[in-house]
Amino acid sequence: MDSAVSHKAVFASKSPFPEQSELPRLTLSDRINYVAFFLTLRCLQNCAYCLVEQGRGRADGNAGPAMSPQDWLRAANRIPTRMDLPITLQGGEPALSPALPVLATQTAPQTKLDMLSTLPPQALDILLGMPPSRFIRQAPYAPIRVTFHAGNGSLDEFIKRVTALIDAGFQVGVYGLEYPDPALREEIAHAQERCLALGLDFRTKEFLGNWQDTLHGTYSYQDAVDASQTSSVSCRTSELLVAPDGFIHRCHSDLYSGSDPIGHILDPGFTGEELEEFRPCDQFGRCNPCDVKLKTNRRQIFGHTSVEIIFNA
Repeated sequence: MDSAVSHKAVFASKSPFPEQSELPRLTLSDRINYVAFFLTLRCLQNCAYCLVEQGRGRADGNAGPAMSPQDWLRAANRIPTRMDLPITLQGGEPALSPALPVLATQTAPQTKLDMLSTLPPQALDILLGMPPSRFIRQAPYAPIRVTFHAGNGSLDEFIKRVTALIDAGFQVGVYGLEYPDPALREEIAHAQERCLALGLDFRTKEFLGNWQDTLHGTYSYQDAVDASQTSSVSCRTSELLVAPDGFIHRCHSDLYSGSDPIGHILDPGFTGEELEEFRPCDQFGRCNPCDVKLKTNRRQIFGHTSVEIIFNA
């Protein structure tokens, strides 16, 4: 039996999870750097360089059932967030999930929320109906981080949506990828110039993954991405990654492909201590770039990598 099927069968045997008003709080060590709720894998963009697809996933979001908004709310209320460790609502495009407005308006007042979005018109409409205070916190980067994808949509309209959010009281940062394609890179440089001239925070990120048979990105582990062969290792994550169906995965690659969940966010038996375990993996060499890239941590200190890998003797 496929491991993903067998793991999900175990958790499905406990379903439905107890409909208790409050699930036990999770234990998250200070080592945990990021908490991500992937509300959906659906996206309105159609980018050839999509990291969801590079993770052997389904960028169209055809990944089975998603949790209900009320289940996402139950999940959020068991997360011990802090100023430096919010729940980041993301996808895909989180504005395509009915859970977004529920989480932004009904989570406990002390719950800290961030959001990653491509900021389509739907996202603007939803956010403008929410209290900006839910997405305001003291941090070295904006709680709402929106990405301008070169070649996808009008820059003028994108800037109008960003400005509308800021005028409504939201803290918004704009990001663009440092594309290897010269035309796309030039488009991002133009977008950055326009945004900075308007006083908008525009930062660029390194392009990750394979582009025209060349691997791009700075990675902490050699041969982790797009390698010719795989090998067996043990690894552990520094992130709590929750898929649209509520299953928790050890890495982005497993989440996007729906493989080998390590628990479910609504299972009262999941404590968070499971994230401290090193787990065997036979897919090193097919890692998703997000997991093994060299980057800044939640405090914006450079040198962090999402996973720790032990190579088998």
